[in-house]
Amino acid sequence: MIYSVKKTVKGNVKGQVLVFRDSLSFNGDIDIGTGRVMTNNSGLQGESIAEKILLFRENKGSSGGAMVLQALSESGLMPKAMVSVKSPDFNLVEAAILTGLPYASLIDEESLVTVRSGQTVDLDLEKGTLEVVQQ
Repeated sequence: MIYSVKKTVKGNVKGQVLVFRDSLSFNGDIDIGTGRVMTNNSGLQGESIAEKILLFRENKGSSGGAMVLQALSESGLMPKAMVSVKSPDFNLVEAAILTGLPYASLIDEESLVTVRSGQTVDLDLEKGTLEVVQQ
């Protein structure tokens, strides 16, 4: 399955996806020291976001999310990329630019149901696509 996305911060990556069916708060859902999900957001409590492609509806919270991403980058726990259904959050865009984190937005909301955590996806922001390559 291939979805169209809008490039927000450039980059092409392939890897395992974590799907947050609800909004995601980097400053509340993610443990800054371990890079693990602290809440039961979409049943992902305890999962590490390190080296994962995060698919979520939208960012919620304050500008603190940018500081969390920066700290995760410095400790080697940063995700591989971010993809949101809603328009990009400007605080996350700033963090993505500073850390070199690929960021896409405006993916079809259906993806939150059809893409499953653990699948391998290919995010190609030159083509503007996210493709599920391994079920």
